Amino acid sequence: MTHALRDAIARLRRRIGNRSSGCEHHNRGLARFDEVLRSAALATLTDQISERLTRGRRVSVLEIGCGEGRLLLDLLGRFEGGVELHGINHERWPVVTGARGLRATNARYRILPPETSRRLPSPTIHLADAQNLSRFPARDFDFVVSQVVLAHVARKDKVLEESARLLAPGGVFLHEIDHLGEHPDFMDADLPRFTIYEGGAKISTTAYLASHGIEVRIGRAAGPAIALATFRKGNGALDLGLRLDESSTIVLKSVVTLDPEAHLWGVRSVYQTGERGLEVLA
Repeated sequence: MTHALRDAIARLRRRIGNRSSGCEHHNRGLARFDEVLRSAALATLTDQISERLTRGRRVSVLEIGCGEGRLLLDLLGRFEGGVELHGINHERWPVVTGARGLRATNARYRILPPETSRRLPSPTIHLADAQNLSRFPARDFDFVVSQVVLAHVARKDKVLEESARLLAPGGVFLHEIDHLGEHPDFMDADLPRFTIYEGGAKISTTAYLASHGIEVRIGRAAGPAIALATFRKGNGALDLGLRLDESSTIVLKSVVTLDPEAHLWGVRSVYQTGERGLEVLA
């Protein structure tokens, strides 16, 4: 094999790796999500649900952007129908829309034995926009979770606020809020796709979210590091007080770069806030 051919293969592998890290549609099961949480020094979703069940509590889970439904089916099998399971897919491009699609996912990946699949109640799939969940009643879920999704959404603030609204008191949301790694200079921020300005200066998104009760932890599965946002519901509403700067917010795949191997994905959301006293990034 020539050096030129070897280099070409290496470039292709890197490009495939970059693309797969941005759209993990085929590896979004419970084992992967638990691995990300564990690597961020957080209790796994499995353990958090188990702990609530041991106290005899009703447990309900909503996955935003459930895709093929692998996480929901894993939870269905793990807890034998003891957890109420709901998923949301966008109405414009739903990967699955209901029980029939979930059965196809189960047949494709062999998650549950056929007899178990027939015996247990299917998770409920809803078609909705993650940025507007007003159709769902408040305080209805113990866990609201998502994988990959928020990096592709413009109104990340609305997803976080709505997730908090949907939580019962003591409930928890767990969102993969961004994927880290190498980025162009214009995405230089602690969360590259979630940028906040105050008075013309870029501030720490992590610090701003922390000031509103949202903790950001860094975890990892395959590929780049992953920023996780976690929040436990108290008595009040979550209001981030952010205003989307629509002129600066951009769908990244539309950006032309000089690097032919670069694969930008997701949405870089830019916000303005009038709050003071937060850490300004150098």
